[in-house]
Amino acid sequence: MPRSKTKRGRLKQQENWLRHYFRTPYPVNVVLRRVTEKEFGSTYRKGRKLTIVLNSFYPLSALTDTLNHEWAHAMVWPQAAVENYHPPHSAAWGVAYATIVSAWADEAGVYESRRYPDR
Repeated sequence: MPRSKTKRGRLKQQENWLRHYFRTPYPVNVVLRRVTEKEFGSTYRKGRKLTIVLNSFYPLSALTDTLNHEWAHAMVWPQAAVENYHPPHSAAWGVAYATIVSAWADEAGVYESRRYPDR
């Protein structure tokens, strides 16, 4: 499968790659939408599902980094956390994020993710 030509499609390919290699304690839904805050992205839990919101205002290069960042939060999200829990940048998060970034950049995840579906 070739690299998607749209921002949404390329992020979906990355999401599918992340889902394949990096397990999370809850199912994760990734949403791309314009938000009024100046943040690149955020992660929150509702019920037994995590949602990652990416701000569509920003360019793809920034959003791929943000998706990796937020996915690391999803990986270390505690099972018993309340829904409005704000995940810190803890040591566990740092290890998860470094693992993702290493696989993404150093181990050719950028190119491998192009083989994943963009839907």
